[in-house]
Amino acid sequence: MRYGLEDDIKKRHPSVTSFKAHLPGITGVERFRLGMQAIRDAIGEENYFLGCSAVFGPTIGFVDGMRTGADIHPRFDAFGERALGNAGNFYLKPVYDLDADYIVARSAADEDATIFADEKKSGGDVTESEAKMWADFVSLYSNFRLNSDNLQTLRPARKEIVSTSINAPNIDETVPIDVWKHATSELDPNELLLSRSGNEIYLGIFNWGDQPKAYSLPAFGESAHVQLDGRHSIILKYAGDDSFDQLCQKLQSR
Repeated sequence: MRYGLEDDIKKRHPSVTSFKAHLPGITGVERFRLGMQAIRDAIGEENYFLGCSAVFGPTIGFVDGMRTGADIHPRFDAFGERALGNAGNFYLKPVYDLDADYIVARSAADEDATIFADEKKSGGDVTESEAKMWADFVSLYSNFRLNSDNLQTLRPARKEIVSTSINAPNIDETVPIDVWKHATSELDPNELLLSRSGNEIYLGIFNWGDQPKAYSLPAFGESAHVQLDGRHSIILKYAGDDSFDQLCQKLQSR
């Protein structure tokens, strides 16, 4: 969807220096929004309009959901990088559903000859705990959930990972609690993701490193003293009396 904007077309195709527009008096953003309006009118309000790889602002008011990160691959290195990229766009939640991209639970052992034989999309070595990390992130971040695996060839434990994520509650609000203490590089994702579904609050803890790590978060209650092995995650449900905003402030100031 980026290609609908004049600046992006010129950036990707240096030989293009100018446009001859049907309505020369309007800007590229205005033309893009007219295109969005045409699609919205054609499909009707009863259908779901998911935007993908668009400049976020011009789509507001037209799309129901927007993908907010790069393409996911069945590779552990991609999980953390995409988690960080998506988490940085948490502020868009009030204007449309956020889509982190597909749930990916497969490894090479879950694939057959029908899998798309791309070096990034097949032949991976993702463990169950690594697959669960990405699925847990999607559960706490996205309301738009799809799976890119062949469920007929996926092993039972991995099918359960997909099922649990798809059936997780819809999320009304999400805040990456510690993103400001990370993001020193693309491979330094945040480890704490706080989400709200109605009155229920959940905390996702993600140990992206290789070594075990202890997390002590007394503001979250008795359950927030967690020891996680490397490349593992856990989702905790809050049982205290603080509001979502109060809990955010307490966890951020820890």
